[in-house]
Amino acid sequence: MESLVFTVLVENSRENLFKVSQKYGLAAKQTIKASQELDKILNLLNHKSLEKQSS
Repeated sequence: MESLVFTVLVENSRENLFKVSQKYGLAAKQTIKASQELDKILNLLNHKSLEKQSS
């Protein structure tokens, strides 16, 4: 269940990043913020994955 939530979060964040970058350009503040939000989600997912491997 948790992996499904992360999958949805990642896909929504990727879609948002794509839309924002198309609208404002790659160097725009809005695009950088959207990219950082996706990074946070991916880092959290990676951290959770590493925790499971350690257990």
